[in-house]
Amino acid sequence: MYFLTVYKNKKEIIRHMEFNDYSEAVRYCNKFYKLKSTISILTFTTEIINGEFARSFTELNRPEDIDLNETYGKERYHHAAKHVNSFDYDASFFFLIESEVGINDPRVDEED
Repeated sequence: MYFLTVYKNKKEIIRHMEFNDYSEAVRYCNKFYKLKSTISILTFTTEIINGEFARSFTELNRPEDIDLNETYGKERYHHAAKHVNSFDYDASFFFLIESEVGINDPRVDEED
């Protein structure tokens, strides 16, 4: 089982929507953006804990939503500018796909 959480403009709009298959969760993210070309690549970062899938995540930010003074602000701005060329979206999004391992990871509570 996989669980999708989506943030739009830093506000949670979906929490732990269930999917039987990882690819279904990834495909659902398409509801929040449109492709501008026939080949547009959205890369997810994946975390494995003790050999088991925990979570994957990615973000689509509008360049104007990036604070250039924050840590890695310039890098995130550059990344957002590339995404604007590949995707059409009306807000900044953060997509998180987790397994039971990721949801139950005690380190996540420590970061809050």
